[in-house]
Amino acid sequence: MKANKNDFGEVLKWAHEHKIRATTDYIIMARYDHTADNLANRLDVDEVGRVINDVMLGDETYQDEILKPDFEDNCKKFVHNPERRLCGVGVSSLQRQGKNCKSDSRAL
Repeated sequence: MKANKNDFGEVLKWAHEHKIRATTDYIIMARYDHTADNLANRLDVDEVGRVINDVMLGDETYQDEILKPDFEDNCKKFVHNPERRLCGVGVSSLQRQGKNCKSDSRAL
């Protein structure tokens, strides 16, 4: 992410112009094998704030989603719950499809 933080907007714009669905995922987690060297590419808090701001300003679909009356209630569904055992992939992609991504507690 650090390498792309200033360029992702142009990629999203290009994708939109070519009718290709593209989204921004600014979160980097440790790898499934529990190594963490990839975290050196993680954005700091200020950089994440700028990315979120850019996404909100440049993505009308995102704006529509966060302005829905039930947005806050939907966010509360994703609060850490040790009984649910969802990995990040399950929360960010499979959950939208109504499926759960089972994981062991080490992945949480």
